[in-house]
Amino acid sequence: INDLISFHDTSTNTVSWAWDFNDGVNSVNQNPYHTYGGLGTYNVMMVATSPDGCLDTAYQAINVIEGLIVPNVFTPDGDGYNDVFKIRNSNVSEFTFRVFNRWGTQIYETTAPEIAWDGKTQAGSEAPAGTYFYTLDAKLASGNDIAIFQDKDTLEKGTITLIR
Repeated sequence: INDLISFHDTSTNTVSWAWDFNDGVNSVNQNPYHTYGGLGTYNVMMVATSPDGCLDTAYQAINVIEGLIVPNVFTPDGDGYNDVFKIRNSNVSEFTFRVFNRWGTQIYETTAPEIAWDGKTQAGSEAPAGTYFYTLDAKLASGNDIAIFQDKDTLEKGTITLIR
């Protein structure tokens, strides 16, 4: 979402172009850029016109996904709000999520279907309030997906603040 996408015309002997990005936005540029503001599949259409007035149309479906959205603070205090650290994602096929304390000791790891941490160690005890570090090894599923780590393996790293 909100990534700048480059579209390229590969037609020959063309004098004009009409792009329809399937979200209410159009362009007459030969090689336009476009940003999608929402998730979904968009059927992009490009009509090329030759000097003789002949038209040719090309279509391509683009699936816009959210990529990874990583928060940095959570409060596992049982009040029902923000109790679990969750990394929102679209189309991640495999991942390993690890949490480390400030001394570099791994205290949590998961490959469960949801990328989440409830503030407890692997042994089940509550981790104290403070700053923690995480790594996320992720692989994007295949397809025509646009994401921050398009068609690659990625390693995300960052900090988490746990407030009790």
